[in-house]
Amino acid sequence: MDAIKIYGMRRSGTNYFKWLIEHNFEAIVVAKDKHNKPYTSNDWKAYVMVVKNPYSWVVSSIKHNDYKKLKFPRRIKLWNYDNRVFLDFILKHQGFVIRYETLISKPFEILEEIRRFTGIRKTMAEYVLPKGMVTTAQTISKTPFIKDYYLNEQYFKALTAEQVRIITNKVDKELLTGLGYESL
Repeated sequence: MDAIKIYGMRRSGTNYFKWLIEHNFEAIVVAKDKHNKPYTSNDWKAYVMVVKNPYSWVVSSIKHNDYKKLKFPRRIKLWNYDNRVFLDFILKHQGFVIRYETLISKPFEILEEIRRFTGIRKTMAEYVLPKGMVTTAQTISKTPFIKDYYLNEQYFKALTAEQVRIITNKVDKELLTGLGYESL
């Protein structure tokens, strides 16, 4: 069976991506060490990085109590560092960068692009989506997934004006552009 290696930070959408691949293709997603320093293997057909925009990611990381010891401003430094490491690796190895916001707004287009690039086989004629939130790669929550929260940037309501200012000032603008995001 074909394998795709995934990288991304916690709360970036890696579990959702894994679910989509494993329920639509005759393939597995290698998720071991997905949050750690990237490495290569001849066993993998493709490398994929999933990234969530820094404002949304900060809200998610606080909401789910990830990185408990990091004070607010250091979270954005972590976002900069980890995503720079992942992006440099992906560019060097001709992998895919998938923005979470694109993955949830155009999942079929993303899946088709991966299929064309890797040649992996679909498991059925039509692609399928989970019927709820993917809480782990194998579990679907009964809570409906509300993609408008991300697509309409509703997460900004959870940030103070000062937090938005800090993120805007501390985010690596070159990295942001390289990932296809616009700066505020």
